Amino acid sequence: MEFIDAHLHFGGKDDEIMNGLDIYPELFSQGLKKAYVLCFTTFGLDFSDFIKVAPYHARPHYHPEYADANTLLQKIRTQMANSDFIVPFLDFRIIHGDVESWIAHYMPFGYKGLKTLFIPEYDDFLKVDSPAEILGTTKENYLDWQQRVMEYGNKNNLPLICHLNLNNHFEYAKEFLLTFPQLRINFPHLGFSRKKISLLFDSFENCYSDISGLFEYIEKDPKGYAGYLTHYNNRIMFGSDCAFNEAARVKGYMETVAMLGLEMETEKKLLYDVAVNFLGM
Repeated sequence: MEFIDAHLHFGGKDDEIMNGLDIYPELFSQGLKKAYVLCFTTFGLDFSDFIKVAPYHARPHYHPEYADANTLLQKIRTQMANSDFIVPFLDFRIIHGDVESWIAHYMPFGYKGLKTLFIPEYDDFLKVDSPAEILGTTKENYLDWQQRVMEYGNKNNLPLICHLNLNNHFEYAKEFLLTFPQLRINFPHLGFSRKKISLLFDSFENCYSDISGLFEYIEKDPKGYAGYLTHYNNRIMFGSDCAFNEAARVKGYMETVAMLGLEMETEKKLLYDVAVNFLGM
């Protein structure tokens, strides 16, 4: 069945990334059509400051060689003959200062969506400081910079992947959906709370999520997740949360989805249709 990976990360050392390209022909043969690839950039900061807003488990996937998103994106486009499957999302987690100028600089390179890791204060789950702390600014400034990115997406029909823990920041998520009614927002990993994201699904038609990072939990409770994915089959996408050079794991995640025994319509929506709607294709 055709599928879209709605949550794949760019990053890593040059040799690791290039060696990881070999898996993609197999994934294409298995139905991979598009991948929403999250591209980080430091927005002029030292790499040593940027890396502080990456969770510890993810830090090996970031490297100063590709501190600018465009560098890696351009290299992959030249190395892969069929790189059109890449749908790049620009990561704005550390955006600061003249937001509009940064946007004007980067978006012409072909980014089709926006990404952020929303951390208004120290995150005890990820064990990382807020960008406000790292940038030496106020929470108010940080919120303003983040919402200016959202306003850009709202005005330009660009979707946003907003990594946000609903257990801690449900009211922020609700405020974003209310303030930017045209902005399609994916709170990935089911927002870390099926109960709370259900409230958003029920209230906001532009709220989405994905199952990235949840495959271990799905395997432990396949019946519960199958019912949930069926109930909200217009809002939830497949996503791997893999690094670009570790996409071999996608095959196993697809097997987990198949194990659920979803009805064909629901499985098709999970693997393809909802991601198409989210992107606005």
